[in-house]
Amino acid sequence: RFPEAPQSALLHDYLRKKYRDRKIDVVVANSDASLDFLLRYRNDLFPRSPMVFVATRLPTRDQLATPGGLTGIVNVRTYKETLDLALRMHPDTDQVVVISGTLQHDKRLETSAREELQAYEGRLRITYLTDCSPAELIAATRNLPRRSIVLYVWQQSKNEQGQVLEAPDVLALFAPSTPVPIYGMANPAVGRGIVGEYINTAEASARRAAEIAVQVANCARIEEIPVESAPSEAIFDWRELGRCGMNEGELPPGSIVRFKTRSLWEEYREFVIGALTLIVLQTGLVGWLLLERRRRMKSEVARLQLATIVESSGDAIIGLSLDGKILTWNAGAQSLYGYTAAEVVGSSIFVIVPSDRTEEVSQCLSKIAAAERVENFETVRLDKNGTRINVS
Repeated sequence: RFPEAPQSALLHDYLRKKYRDRKIDVVVANSDASLDFLLRYRNDLFPRSPMVFVATRLPTRDQLATPGGLTGIVNVRTYKETLDLALRMHPDTDQVVVISGTLQHDKRLETSAREELQAYEGRLRITYLTDCSPAELIAATRNLPRRSIVLYVWQQSKNEQGQVLEAPDVLALFAPSTPVPIYGMANPAVGRGIVGEYINTAEASARRAAEIAVQVANCARIEEIPVESAPSEAIFDWRELGRCGMNEGELPPGSIVRFKTRSLWEEYREFVIGALTLIVLQTGLVGWLLLERRRRMKSEVARLQLATIVESSGDAIIGLSLDGKILTWNAGAQSLYGYTAAEVVGSSIFVIVPSDRTEEVSQCLSKIAAAERVENFETVRLDKNGTRINVS
């Protein structure tokens, strides 16, 4: 971010002290400035550490051959892909205007564009507008002839107040007055006047750089991992396609189309389908709720009927939990054992079990808890006075 000499010297001193006694397995440079810094101070900072880079330009052969090894991916290198795409969409094109620029005015993007587009110079007239101000770009592009296209690579610039304008901002200034299709390579440019572009996304570049770094960290020979172009995606603006008289069927397979709008009929049809679906769902839900209410009412009536029968029965009927706690105690139980419900509910069933029958009852409860069948058997209980009672 701050490549001036004093800043670089301070960063160099900081890194040298911080990593003096550490062996670094892989060093990753994620920008041109980072790569320039590391190549300048490599021998002093990380002389034996392999390096993986993400940059806009390819390092020289000597730089790639430095001790420790260097490989990575080059982004903003979709010139050929993007131009081939534009020529396929506009086959009568005879002029291409390439726009690029950096704050350093080093023309590195123009240089890489010339290298990749050299093969087209015999059949196309290619003009390079490099490091132009927004006003100069507007003047140069507003009267381009019909069979021209613009290839917008990437550009930073400064306005009259000295503020930095990023690539999408610069594009938005000259695109409205440009009468011919604009294809791009800057992210995010779609939505600012670009028809379409092959771009290297930060996510895809970071993922691929990480994969290479992991390979190197796992002892892969960096000399055997070639430098490659960053992954790219074809992205289009649906609105600009319509202005140029193109349709989606002409696009490359897998293309991403953004800002797609629908006709009033499509929106109305979707609204009607959604409304009908909602009505059907609501009707089904109301019906289910009515059935569930009816089922619960029947269940509650049955429960009350059973409770009434149990309570009024002359037979002793006792409700137990799985651990032997008395839950219910009807009038028949009170008559037989002499205890009222208030005296025994919540107590253990063993209050009415003789000591010599405790094991028998325990086994019976264990079988019930395990969902095993319990055969009817005769046993003995105690009433409130301690009298033994034979029950079945």
